[in-house]
Amino acid sequence: MRDLKLITLLLAAALAGSWSPRAEASVSWYLLVPPAAYDPRSHVYASVPDAPLRRWYHDGEYDSERACVEARTAKGREAQRLSRTTTDADNFHREQAWALQEGRCVSATDLGDVRRK
Repeated sequence: MRDLKLITLLLAAALAGSWSPRAEASVSWYLLVPPAAYDPRSHVYASVPDAPLRRWYHDGEYDSERACVEARTAKGREAQRLSRTTTDADNFHREQAWALQEGRCVSATDLGDVRRK
């Protein structure tokens, strides 16, 4: 009986040492969209898709990749709707819709790697 208690205690200690609160916690997901530049001469917005990922805008934080993708889709549809139904002389809504279409959902872990580069 004493050996069983010792084995149980050693097993519990080994498992406790390998447990990480980070592994159990959910990872946040971020919606990143390319930055846009405004040209004062033409009065038009234009997305900059080749900008380094660390310069992309943080457009939301979500509990899962699925929630992030769903939000990107919904925001993109709304921007497309606005580009067709409102005056979009400066091209803002059309570029916003395009940027959201090109946007990426990135985990907090991966975002940390991007920022270090």
